[in-house]
Amino acid sequence: MSKKARSEGNRVACLIKSAKSEFYTTDVDINENSNDMLVAMENVKKTLGKMKSAFMLISGGDNLLVVVAYVPEELNKITSQNWVNNSIVGLERDDKQDVIKIGDNYTLIEIKVGFPFKIKDIVRSNSIAFLTKSGCMNDEESSEEFIGFDDI
Repeated sequence: MSKKARSEGNRVACLIKSAKSEFYTTDVDINENSNDMLVAMENVKKTLGKMKSAFMLISGGDNLLVVVAYVPEELNKITSQNWVNNSIVGLERDDKQDVIKIGDNYTLIEIKVGFPFKIKDIVRSNSIAFLTKSGCMNDEESSEEFIGFDDI
C-alpha cells in the first residue's frame, strides 16, 4: 500500500468535506498505478466517514490514464460505470486495450493514450458536464468545482 496513495486520498477527502460536495471530480498525483488508485479511493471513503459523496479520481503517467469513480448506494442518481463511460467519451484510444475493474460501487479503467497528463483535462470536463446533465450538479456548482480545481 502506497503512502502517496493514502496521502492523496486524505487530501481529496478534505477537499470534498470543505466543499460539502455530493459529487466531486479531481486529479490525483498517483501516476498510472491502478492498485494505488484503489487505495486512494478506499482512503477517501474511510476519511469521509458518514458523509456520503460520490467522487472521481483521475491520474496519468507516461502512457496510461487511470480513472476511478465511486458512487455510494445512497447517491443512486448515476452509476460509477455510467459516470466513467461518459467521462472518457471522445478520447482517441484502442478500447480493446482498456483494462476495466468493477467492484462494489466503483468502476476503474486504465486507458493507453499518448500524453495522458493532457487528457486529464478532457476527462474532468466531460465528468462535470455529465454530472450537470444528469442533475447531480447545477451550473453554479459545476463552475465552482472547476474553479476549485486543486492543481494550482
